[in-house]
Amino acid sequence: MLLNDIKAVGTGGGQEWVEGREFAEPPTQPIRVQISTDYEDAENVLDWADAPPVMSNRLYEALLALGIDNIQAFDAYIESEDGIRRIDGFKAVNVIGLVSMASSETKFSPEHPSRSVDTYIDEMNPDTDRARRLDLFRLAESVGQLVVSARVKSHLEQYKFPYLVFRPLEDLVT
Repeated sequence: MLLNDIKAVGTGGGQEWVEGREFAEPPTQPIRVQISTDYEDAENVLDWADAPPVMSNRLYEALLALGIDNIQAFDAYIESEDGIRRIDGFKAVNVIGLVSMASSETKFSPEHPSRSVDTYIDEMNPDTDRARRLDLFRLAESVGQLVVSARVKSHLEQYKFPYLVFRPLEDLVT
């Protein structure tokens, strides 16, 4: 299952947030994540956004309650571009774990030769055995995608996060 990474907020971050490796040195905290101009007056703040990857404390605590332990979390807040609106209660997260899931039956876009990081996938046929019992990780073929196990999906659905979207990995087209 994919945890949809919604890009409603964002500044900062960079490649290091999506490499799937532990940071050697933690970033300076708290991390400021800027609200995109179009979202400054939104009544509902998303529980998950990607730039850098941030999640609400509530979502982070739900993952911890399930025993997920491959996340580095750093205090973060979301702030409007003009600095007037600030929303606390977030973590910038570094998900540790990068797994290639594309089986030999996966159909890649012939116009794009890359087969990792930013692969163009026309039809995903995952080899689920490659997950090695990991419950949460980044997809090596498309590092912006987080993959969660059915166990994580079921657990998070109990919390009724309003904008958290799960899709079958087979539906991934990039």
